[in-house]
Amino acid sequence: MKTADRTNIFQICDALNDKGQKPTLDRVRQMLGGGSFTTIQPILREWKDKRSEELVSGPAAVPDDIRGMLDGLATQIWAKASTKAGEDLKALREGMQARLDEAEQEKADAAAEVLRLETETVAQKEKIEASAEEMQSLRTALQAANIDIQVQSKQIVEAEGLAKRHEKLLLEVGELRGRLAVAMEKKKS
Repeated sequence: MKTADRTNIFQICDALNDKGQKPTLDRVRQMLGGGSFTTIQPILREWKDKRSEELVSGPAAVPDDIRGMLDGLATQIWAKASTKAGEDLKALREGMQARLDEAEQEKADAAAEVLRLETETVAQKEKIEASAEEMQSLRTALQAANIDIQVQSKQIVEAEGLAKRHEKLLLEVGELRGRLAVAMEKKKS
């Protein structure tokens, strides 16, 4: 990918123009291999303005002192110059119309890019909202799991207490059986 700087963009515009192709924002961006419309557009406009200035420079008006000296010849030259100026003006108008058309196309391209970015932004926003909802759902599930763990921990503590009490009662029952056996032996004797 080439850098979207003035030198590269001017070279690309000159190359396209030499091939008989109009340098447009999309063509320049494609030949660069990427780049931002906002970076390319002002440089492209500068190139077009420079080219227009080169095309616009035309003949100056014939001064009165020369017209007086070369009246007949000057009239013919002036007629040809006027015709040429008219042709140049027509070409300039056509060029300006072409630039206006290009500007309209650039505006349409930019509007399309804005629409694409807005659509992408909406899609990203929807993804973020869905992720936020999923995260909230997971938080709720985690809170419920924590409550379950607390309840089960209490039940485990209670069960451990009951197991100790059961062991104690078993010892007491064993002791009582032993006493009962001794008492029964004494009674038999």
